Amino acid sequence: MRQFIKFLKQKTYLFVAIMTLILSLIFAGGTLLFFNIQNDIDLTSLGFIYLGNYSTDEYDSVLSENIASWKTSSEYTIFFQEYELEINLTYFYFDLEQTLLSITKNTENVAYFSLTMENQIALENDLIDQFSETTIAQINFDAFLLDLNQDMMNLSRIKTYDLRDYLDEYFALSVINEIEVTQINEEDINEITQAVSSIVIFANQRFSLLNELLSYDLSNEQMSIIASGIQELTLQTNFTEFNFLEYLEMPEWASLGKNVRILEMNQFDFSFYNPLEEDFLIVIEQKDDLTLTFQLKGFPYITTFTISSELVTVTPFHTIVLNNDLIDEFTPLVTITETDTEYVYSLLVQSGVNGNVTSIYRTSINLFGEEIISKLYDCQIASVNEIYYENIVLKGSD
Repeated sequence: MRQFIKFLKQKTYLFVAIMTLILSLIFAGGTLLFFNIQNDIDLTSLGFIYLGNYSTDEYDSVLSENIASWKTSSEYTIFFQEYELEINLTYFYFDLEQTLLSITKNTENVAYFSLTMENQIALENDLIDQFSETTIAQINFDAFLLDLNQDMMNLSRIKTYDLRDYLDEYFALSVINEIEVTQINEEDINEITQAVSSIVIFANQRFSLLNELLSYDLSNEQMSIIASGIQELTLQTNFTEFNFLEYLEMPEWASLGKNVRILEMNQFDFSFYNPLEEDFLIVIEQKDDLTLTFQLKGFPYITTFTISSELVTVTPFHTIVLNNDLIDEFTPLVTITETDTEYVYSLLVQSGVNGNVTSIYRTSINLFGEEIISKLYDCQIASVNEIYYENIVLKGSD
């Protein structure tokens, strides 16, 4: 019995070995056959257009039909700031003859296009209409056409271009706006100019003055001066979401729309959001012993901005009368009121000024004349009390 089992095992091993050899030969043969078949497949293409199923005589009609369809379905856009232009691909003539001459079998080929001077001018005019003549005057048009042509040669379907990539680098340092903050004491001017000469407003980020000046040893007053200058400087921009607190009794250097109070310990900050894809630079310089200038530099805005204000409410001042026995008819500027029983001597010490709440609005006017009015924030000015000294003397009391 054992001999039988041993014999059966030997036969089984032999059978398995034979079958393994047969399967290996079949696999090897199949692989060779597959690659031979593959070598016979025509892999010629032009971008996404497969030409392997067609004879060379058919290339003409196949390419003309597919390129026409590609032009209408593809999206090539260029953007700058909040403006965008879809490039008209029909301006570009498909050079079928050159494309056919350059086709190599079993490779991915490229298409050739040409642009007449007339159509180039039309494309330039489209750019001017969408992005302004001032902006397009700074473009490297040859570099833009080179990138555009390369993508068209590969028959890319969707492409987006940033106009900034083709603008003169010095155009990004244009002075967009300039303001002054004056009546600053000399010590504060020296401290500010020694610590800060420029501030970057980064693209697509919220700017925070406290974060920006964290490493500088500046007083709250000095940071408030910087914040107030930036506040006025950025009124005519597309910066949004302003967040700050004001001095209720404005310092001498402050005014409406130029009044921010910074308190580092209390986290009284000045912040706003830059929604554009580009950075801006704020340059701070001393003009004279009392004045700082603030410049905003960057790519000039295509959209124009105007600022307006609307009085919301008036806060009347209060009159305070303080007794002062020292004033009499000999006091300069005294006002004397006589009644049947007394003399009233009054001296104006401080004139009263009404306070108010004023809303600041920005009107954005795009290149096509469309206007959008948005409220930026409310400004509050505290009233100033009117103060009199008064001395009442009864008749006959002398």
